[in-house]
Amino acid sequence: MVIAKGQANYESLSEENKNIYFLLVVKCKVIADMIGAAEKSFVCMRQKNMHDV
Repeated sequence: MVIAKGQANYESLSEENKNIYFLLVVKCKVIADMIGAAEKSFVCMRQKNMHDV
């Protein structure tokens, strides 16, 4: 299990198919739309794996 903190880590690791949890503040509309969260919100989310789709 990996815990990745920060939006930059989300941007770098979001394509990985691993057991990753992300902690971040959504700082832009692109990421907000991508993860379905409001801008400036605090997010804790689990990586979606290929098996989850």
